[in-house]
Amino acid sequence: MKILMTGMTSKQSKCSSRGYFLDVPKVLYEYAVKLGHDVDWRRVELGEDLSSYDLAIISIAPVHSLNSRTHCFQSLWVMSQLPCVLFLDDWNVYNVVSGFKQLCSEGRFDKFINKNYNGWFFMNPPEYFKPYEEEIMSSARLFLENTSSHHKLVAPLFTWGDKDKLLKLIPNKLFKFYSYDPSIELIKNFTGPLPQVEKQRRWFLPTLGDHMNYVNKQNLSWPVDWIGHKKKTGVRMHEREVFQKASEYFGYFSPRYHHDGCGWWRARFIFSAMAGCVLHSSLNDQAQLGGAFVLDSSIEQKPNSYLMDVAKAQAEIVLPKVVSEEGLLASIKNILENH
Repeated sequence: MKILMTGMTSKQSKCSSRGYFLDVPKVLYEYAVKLGHDVDWRRVELGEDLSSYDLAIISIAPVHSLNSRTHCFQSLWVMSQLPCVLFLDDWNVYNVVSGFKQLCSEGRFDKFINKNYNGWFFMNPPEYFKPYEEEIMSSARLFLENTSSHHKLVAPLFTWGDKDKLLKLIPNKLFKFYSYDPSIELIKNFTGPLPQVEKQRRWFLPTLGDHMNYVNKQNLSWPVDWIGHKKKTGVRMHEREVFQKASEYFGYFSPRYHHDGCGWWRARFIFSAMAGCVLHSSLNDQAQLGGAFVLDSSIEQKPNSYLMDVAKAQAEIVLPKVVSEEGLLASIKNILENH
């Protein structure tokens, strides 16, 4: 097949490195190419001829986000032109749906396209979008109404989660839903041995989000070292450095999110297992994983030897659940070719 790949944000809309240890949409692209498909990853102009394509892969993001200002409406227009694989690239699915609700409320399209034009929001004048309003809005409403379509909804999920915890956030229950676990590519890309250092009895929390309220509610006694959150330390690291840094800690903190327990793919589960850390996850994630992931408040009082045993037991739960390279290829083949 000839496949068009694009997305709502600037980085989603073209093939480029986003600086991640693993770029999850890029895995989809690379495996589609492995399957022999001709994949064209690029930006789209409204009204262009897309008749040469058989399928589109579109990475979805919140339409009211600053990051989406360059290409969200072009992506929605593509949905009206081609059968699509709609990839939930943004973990904040609640915010994705909220954005579509805002856009689809009465009179909001004109407010969106006129909002601070020539300033910080849309990069094109209102008259660029207006002729395509009907197609754009029809695509946006697909996420909010129980309307059957030839589009597929795809998310990056571990195999251990309950996908219904994610799907309950999507108002349209008629989407055909698929998922894939890209973990094997993260593991393959690991380079070099971890530093041999004495582990600290502290929690490691690399995040760009504000999880302070949730962290405070955990009543932790160990210090929490925030990486990437500008309201805390302000320290920013490449994900390769994050992985190396994790090996210095006994604790790795995983914040709660709206659809926790669904198995949403996050590198921290693999990083923690490979770095020998004890992962502190949400109650819903703990319930899905079970065993050594179910922690009580006494974990911080345990001796180092006990913590090492828990970290090993957690790794023995998570790593065997990683889908093989062949399994990942089969998953993506099913997503692209199953009609």
